[in-house]
Amino acid sequence: MLEGKAYVKDTDMPLKMQVHAMDSASQALDLYDVVECTTIAAYIKKEFDSVYGGGWQCVVGTNFSSFFTHSKGSFIYFSLETLNFLIFKVCQVRIQLPLVFGFKTYALRIVAELERKSVAVGHSKSKSVGVGISF
Repeated sequence: MLEGKAYVKDTDMPLKMQVHAMDSASQALDLYDVVECTTIAAYIKKEFDSVYGGGWQCVVGTNFSSFFTHSKGSFIYFSLETLNFLIFKVCQVRIQLPLVFGFKTYALRIVAELERKSVAVGHSKSKSVGVGISF
């Protein structure tokens, strides 16, 4: 396992899950060359899907921008060695509505549910630029 120290730039994950994320990244870097970012990301995503259930996303690279909505308690952005790692679980919302609801009521319910269950996070060129509620 790599001996390099990971630096957490932003997170809302529980500590145990953070450690698992950084350990998974370290294991992936032991298995794959640092230029194989897609393979490294796939390894971490599959690990998180198998342990914490489906819906995880992983981005690995040296320079990337992102804006996404994630489930609360499922986001980490950290660096290890020369790479940056972004891991998060997508927000899954299920709303059951009768067919008689109008479009406006339907849209308002979706907005309220997303606001309650998710957080939007933006990153630009591997630097945190903001955290807020999004719908």
